[in-house]
Amino acid sequence: MSVLVVNFLAAMFVGWRMLRLNLANMKLRRFGVVLVRLLHRDSHRLTGVPQISPLTAHSCRFYWRDERREVTVFEYYYARYGFTLRYPDDSEQLFQDFLSFHTP
Repeated sequence: MSVLVVNFLAAMFVGWRMLRLNLANMKLRRFGVVLVRLLHRDSHRLTGVPQISPLTAHSCRFYWRDERREVTVFEYYYARYGFTLRYPDDSEQLFQDFLSFHTP
């Protein structure tokens, strides 16, 4: 079964947005490894223990090999896919548009 990240969190523990980040991540670690699917493109089998980051699309940076420079997540999605993120300044909503979990 596939479920959006925010729906997964809401179903598995009520009030997760009210928890401190370390407590929410501790709870997520208890679910173990899950299969993650990227909703904006085909993806290979990505697995891992999901964790919520305090970074936003404007503050999270990485090296984009194709461009040979460091970019923000916001810049990457705009340049690569041609759209802007709905919640670029909200770390909790950053994953809403792009990830779903596959749960057993």
